[in-house]
Amino acid sequence: MDSRLDHFLIIHYLVTGISLLAYTIAISIICFKTPKSQRDISYTLLDILIWELMADVVWGLFPVFPNHSNGCFYLLGFVSPRYPGIFSGGVSFLLVNGFLVNAAIGVVLSFCYRWVVIVASKKLKNLGFNGAALFSVSVRLLASFSYFLLSKDAFKPYSGPFLPTYPVFSLHVHSPKRDDNNLNAALSVRQQRTTAEKICSTTLVDWNVFQP
Repeated sequence: MDSRLDHFLIIHYLVTGISLLAYTIAISIICFKTPKSQRDISYTLLDILIWELMADVVWGLFPVFPNHSNGCFYLLGFVSPRYPGIFSGGVSFLLVNGFLVNAAIGVVLSFCYRWVVIVASKKLKNLGFNGAALFSVSVRLLASFSYFLLSKDAFKPYSGPFLPTYPVFSLHVHSPKRDDNNLNAALSVRQQRTTAEKICSTTLVDWNVFQP
């Protein structure tokens, strides 16, 4: 494998580890430091955070990146050299699309964190757990719709600050090729994902959020 991709994967696993640590801290804060008066809000935040955590675990174990010029996804990391092409055909289509829906939902939810932190205590405090759950599900559905709407376009590495677009066609995952195009696409997606993670972690790991 290209040494540049090796270096990239080291950074990828390092960032993923830091991100998972941040999620663990945030979950502990939500579970054990939230005042009783804000329990309904903590349910919403916890639900969102766990959903985001699931996406990041998948991303960490199976770093798959799009190569828009070849119309395929590359499976990077320790799995690729040992099992090249194992996620091919329909399996790869389900895996990659399931992951991207997860990631897209996480990115869209990152924009909702600030709204939840600032407004939710006033808007949702009387709605209880059902209202909080309804809010979370509604945002997920909106994110899913947005993903499929955006996915009509081909992948563009720098199409936006946080929301890249992805192709939807039958996908075959191949071992990574040694070309700058793949590396640039991988770095672009990872950079955008990391930016969203920083927003999530910075917002959630804030002790002032849960002050009575």
